[in-house]
Amino acid sequence: MNFRNVLYFIALIALAYALLKIFQAEQALPKLDAFIAAGAIVSYLISIVLWNEAWGQYLKIDFWKSNTIGWSAQFAALTPLSIGNDVLRGYFAKQHGHRFSAGMAASLATKFYKIALALVFSAAGIALLFLRNEELQQWIGLGVVVPVLLLLGLYVITKEGFAGIVNKITFNRIAKGRMIEFSGKMKYYVHAPSGSVLLILITSLAFEFLAFYLCFQAFGVFLEPFTAYLAYALLFFLSKIPLLPQGIVITEIAGVMILRSVAALPLVAAGILLWNVSRVWVPVVMSFLVLSLSKQKLPDSNEMRKWETERH
Repeated sequence: MNFRNVLYFIALIALAYALLKIFQAEQALPKLDAFIAAGAIVSYLISIVLWNEAWGQYLKIDFWKSNTIGWSAQFAALTPLSIGNDVLRGYFAKQHGHRFSAGMAASLATKFYKIALALVFSAAGIALLFLRNEELQQWIGLGVVVPVLLLLGLYVITKEGFAGIVNKITFNRIAKGRMIEFSGKMKYYVHAPSGSVLLILITSLAFEFLAFYLCFQAFGVFLEPFTAYLAYALLFFLSKIPLLPQGIVITEIAGVMILRSVAALPLVAAGILLWNVSRVWVPVVMSFLVLSLSKQKLPDSNEMRKWETERH
């Protein structure tokens, strides 16, 4: 890791600390239940393990290999839309005898289906919200139609123009150079999911939600499950906004605004911050640990230049 990347990580940590102070979340630390907090962290780690398994099934990679590759690349999720994660998965898959383009395309396809499934469940949640509230029932059609349109839009984007869109939004030169090669594979993987892949991704989402719910319970904030479900759905999609990695800062501010009426501000802020620790920082630490213990090797600058001039 070069000096610029180190500064990048330091800046992200500084942002997280600044939010901790702004929301006075440190006041909630004495109320932290370490056992429940550990449960939240473990739940999120399990969700990543399942995601890696879903990716591995596309390439017919066994459980241990898919998770070794997946965890080794996890730290690169701290890039816009986590594209760096997809690139490294392709690179590490190549070290295990698979094509770089196939590894990256499978990663993007897995990501697509997870977001698509989240949209479906969010639409169901919104529909239930409108059914439960008489004042909103006149708008129930809108509550279903909007998520469905978003889902259809996501499908069209992925099917027809995903490569071009990623080419524009990513700052990674490797990804830009490989888009044309794996765009065809991307379309194939999107159209060829197995039932087991979808089931694994649904289970992964369930563990993510459990982690979110437990993060608040760890500070004594007991969210009504339906409220937690809707809040999680919104924050899940906000975390995909590529302004900052994993929606850092955006999710903290939005989460506090959404749930500030549920409990005291420091408690709500502490729950949101613990959630981001669970989903961002702990996986990054685990990623570096797996990377250091495994035989995975990061590409150097010469390999990057070679990739831009040769087909792999």
